[in-house]
Amino acid sequence: MKTRRLKAFTMIELMVTVLILMLLVATAMPSYSRIVNYMKSTEAVLNIGKLFQGAKIYFENQEAATREGKAVSEVFPPTWDGGCHPAEPTADKRMPNSQDWRMSPWTDLQFEISDPHYYCYNYINMNPGQQRNATFIVEARGDLNGDGFQSIFSKTGAISADGTAVSSPGGLYKFRPNE
Repeated sequence: MKTRRLKAFTMIELMVTVLILMLLVATAMPSYSRIVNYMKSTEAVLNIGKLFQGAKIYFENQEAATREGKAVSEVFPPTWDGGCHPAEPTADKRMPNSQDWRMSPWTDLQFEISDPHYYCYNYINMNPGQQRNATFIVEARGDLNGDGFQSIFSKTGAISADGTAVSSPGGLYKFRPNE
């Protein structure tokens, strides 16, 4: 009589399969983390762009008022004195509070965040009271992975040499963008 042999995987074959899967996961995790942090950093890049555009629009409105003969004290909104807004960054998303953005300079810049966000923001008028050499900095800070090191994005705006437009002489500055 013939005995039938059951077909099955041996313990060694199963262990080798599990080992290969563990190696694949261990190899993919750092790349996955980098991609996730890169995707989180797009929030900062987009909001820095919105803040910069808000300052440009503010400047254009002030220039139009000047041409109409109205007195203008600032070509850019005043500095935000509260440090990083709305609070120091953490690894978790913050729930937005509409009251956080209902004050100057955020209203002057037409800027508000209505979705949960990772970054806090800052706006600094570098030369208050000056018309010709006025500059500003918009900044985003975030601690994307909770290790205490912050990603920083900033952009400087300045009035062009002919005094008619706002430009960004250095583009977008990124310090530890995927931190």
